[in-house]
Amino acid sequence: MKIKLASSVAAAVVALFSQAALAQASAPATRAEVKAAAKSGAIQPAGEANPAQGRAQSSSTMSTKSRAERKDETHKAGHAGELKPAGEKPNLKQEQAEKTSPSTTTRSERKAETKASPTVPAGPAGPPAGDATGGKK
Repeated sequence: MKIKLASSVAAAVVALFSQAALAQASAPATRAEVKAAAKSGAIQPAGEANPAQGRAQSSSTMSTKSRAERKDETHKAGHAGELKPAGEKPNLKQEQAEKTSPSTTTRSERKAETKASPTVPAGPAGPPAGDATGGKK
């Protein structure tokens, strides 16, 4: 049993130190080397995935229409009724209208339904389960 414990601890220690040694071996040793590599362009700068592209948009993602043209198209589509409602619940107005629509039952029908349903008396329902004394000691 002690041999298994010792061998597993030894394996864990070897794995821990070997990862640290490999990580340090692959990194540049001095700050001067890191600066030289950064200036030469060997290291990719932080931020954008494509450094040649920079912050400007590529021509494939840029729109060919002006803002006024887009607004005009949207305005025409709105008047034609071709726009989809925005948001997570596009039919929210319709759902709210259905909820607030007048009831189809009359007051007398609702009263008759209420009288026919069983009623539950108010107040304590009785002693708690498993307590024969009714809560008194």
